[in-house]
Amino acid sequence: MTAEQFDRLPEMLRDIVVTDRKLDAARAAVRAAAVPMIADIRRLAGLRADQVRRARHLYGRAPLRGENGPGRPTSARA
Repeated sequence: MTAEQFDRLPEMLRDIVVTDRKLDAARAAVRAAAVPMIADIRRLAGLRADQVRRARHLYGRAPLRGENGPGRPTSARA
């Protein structure tokens, strides 16, 4: 929207446009901050999954603590 178009809008619509612009700026800031965190979380989750996969042979067929799923024991013997 050009400045001329913006100036011709009624005040109520101008307020809506200004609020939309502020929302877009806030969303962009959140997106910019969240992307590195999400990438780091995915990297760490992948690293943990790889570590669990490599450590499975250490305890035979029993699941590792914290790897409980449907039908898997949660007792101390696991």
